[in-house]
Amino acid sequence: PMRVPARKAVRARIALIGAFESEVARKGLEVAKRRFRPDGRGIEVSRPLERVEIDENTIDLMTVMTKAGMEPLFSEEELAELGLDDGVRRWSMTLAIDCRNRMILGMTLTKDPRMSSATSCLRMIVSDKGEISDGVGAAMPWSQYGAPELLVADNGPAFMSIGFTDACNDLGIPVERTKAGAPSMRAS
Repeated sequence: PMRVPARKAVRARIALIGAFESEVARKGLEVAKRRFRPDGRGIEVSRPLERVEIDENTIDLMTVMTKAGMEPLFSEEELAELGLDDGVRRWSMTLAIDCRNRMILGMTLTKDPRMSSATSCLRMIVSDKGEISDGVGAAMPWSQYGAPELLVADNGPAFMSIGFTDACNDLGIPVERTKAGAPSMRAS
């Protein structure tokens, strides 16, 4: 007599089948290829600063510091000053990346995200960061900076603020906003 697998085991095995393989089995290879084909070749940029993407995310700085082994580098007073003594505070990171060479052009960490964090990140994009790389003893210079030909941002409050918009206008940087609720419209 053959053993009959439990319903849970059958479902677990079915869950291992990928969506593409499932579509091939159900409707055939050609239908699966049409359904899962890429929509395009992605973003094509040929030079640095042609397209820069900027976004803001909430991070758990205490977890990042612990995993990176940085926590012992700070005293108890410094951790308390940063608001990291209880381990529950979330920080906001604003990051700008060049789509051509994937280089970080600007990054700010703030306890409370406001328009100023986006504007500070924009200031980093257009400023020489040699002092920062020298200050931390980096092996390579952080020399890329300039006004982007196109800055792509989402519809977050920091990027929709008048201060950020005015700063971009003053620098002559066009800002493209992605469609709200469609993160797939972002590129990289």
